[in-house]
Amino acid sequence: MPLVADIQADIVSDDREALDDDLDAFLRHTRDAADSVDNDLWRAAERIPLAGPNLRAVSATADLAVAVAEGAVAEAAGIDIEAFRPVDGRIDLAALAATAPSVRGADATIDAAREVLDGIDTSALIGPVAAPVTQLRDQLARVGDIVDGLATAADVLPAALGAEGERRYVLVFPNNAELRTHGGALTAFAELTVDGGRIEIAPAVDAAELREPADDEIEAVDGETVALFGQGAATSVDHAAMAFDFATTAQVVATRWQQVTGDAVDGVLSFDPVALGNLLAATGPVTLSDGTELTSENAAETLLWDVYERYPDPFEHDAFYAGASSSIFLAVVNGQAPLPPLVAALAESAQQGRFSIWSADDAEQRLVERTGLAGELENEVRESDVAVAFNDLTGLKLDARLDATVEVAADRCQADETAITVTASLVSSVPAEGLPEALQHAELPEGTTVTRVDVVAPPGFAVDGVRQGAARIAIDDLEIGRYDGRTVVTIGVALAAGASDEVSVRFRAEGVDAPELDVTSTPMIRETPVRVVDVYC
Repeated sequence: MPLVADIQADIVSDDREALDDDLDAFLRHTRDAADSVDNDLWRAAERIPLAGPNLRAVSATADLAVAVAEGAVAEAAGIDIEAFRPVDGRIDLAALAATAPSVRGADATIDAAREVLDGIDTSALIGPVAAPVTQLRDQLARVGDIVDGLATAADVLPAALGAEGERRYVLVFPNNAELRTHGGALTAFAELTVDGGRIEIAPAVDAAELREPADDEIEAVDGETVALFGQGAATSVDHAAMAFDFATTAQVVATRWQQVTGDAVDGVLSFDPVALGNLLAATGPVTLSDGTELTSENAAETLLWDVYERYPDPFEHDAFYAGASSSIFLAVVNGQAPLPPLVAALAESAQQGRFSIWSADDAEQRLVERTGLAGELENEVRESDVAVAFNDLTGLKLDARLDATVEVAADRCQADETAITVTASLVSSVPAEGLPEALQHAELPEGTTVTRVDVVAPPGFAVDGVRQGAARIAIDDLEIGRYDGRTVVTIGVALAAGASDEVSVRFRAEGVDAPELDVTSTPMIRETPVRVVDVYC
């Protein structure tokens, strides 16, 4: 189905001429295919044992292709992709409203087609028949993901962009050099105001004041989060960033913002430095007021390592980080990025867990959760989810030189039980000497990192054993907590400069199957390789 892939590319690139040509070709081919199996002889053959399932699959696939061609793909021709792009600090809400019906129509047709295809058992089909079914299923999944995202955006964006009155949001820029569950400590903030599609960005209030703890616990933080991470998780934006659910972190940020400024906010958006680098790949280089040129290649290194050599004062490097982050965002808002690379940058950042959104409006938040941008511990709660979270315990910014790998092995040798072993490895490349004063700890040897590692089991699994390096840790000596009915094992890992260590936690459950393991881990500056192994006897 190469034409489906071509149409997908045409939609994203907004190439109207190519889209029209590919749509005409797709409609012509699919109608010819459907006509060839729409006769009495073919329908009679569908009742023949063994051959029947294959012939019915061919008919269903041909009919679906026509439905998609005449419905979803044709609707896609009416989608104005440019309506979603900010230009000169504004998104045209009228253009967005005009293209919304086409987006929703395409989305509904593709969803219906995917549901039918998912109901075809390809294991009962011969190869030449199964292959086109699988191919169409995969192609529709890719196109469907794009159109579903556009449909959600069409539903959320008008109100979110101030169609019904001014909206205020807090932009937070996590610092992955000081690790937190969803990326990094919250050290830089900005205010995003939208009204009638007009977007404005202003510097935040004093970040140090925002990071001061509240006098009382914030109600949005649940008891399990406080039990795991301490009372600070309910009073401080810094500690709240350890929470497994980004919505919890965001509500603490929103509450502290209102307490400090007196202004309520409508949501919180988070972009880490790697996500900002992805945006720079779309906008091109951005030059800061001090002459520094940020590119997609140097953004993370400049913002999370070089800045501490350049600006020894913590307030100065936090201000530099905030200013640089806001400048990148302004380049996007002012239309410096063409839409295809901008969409690719946002999609890549979201997939990596580096771009998260929380809305104070419950209905809008439910739509955000559909996109995977809500920043939960996992995007879709399943019985097989495993998570590994890393949090810095030193208050320094040395994690720019820390890397991790995660391996999850599922032992399926016993029919009545499943054992899962999660191994997290940390490797330091921090130099042992010559660090800027801002990166030195008063009580720790130079270059030392101390990291809290939280390993979260799937529901129904209990701890069966733990090792750190070559040493076993008695279960009675472990720090074991609970989150949303799941076991959480917490282990501290202290690394000297240039050292490495690993922790391995084994979970076991009887009568619980974990057919497909989905693994989530803290997004670090460099990608964390994740390996999943199934062991059968």
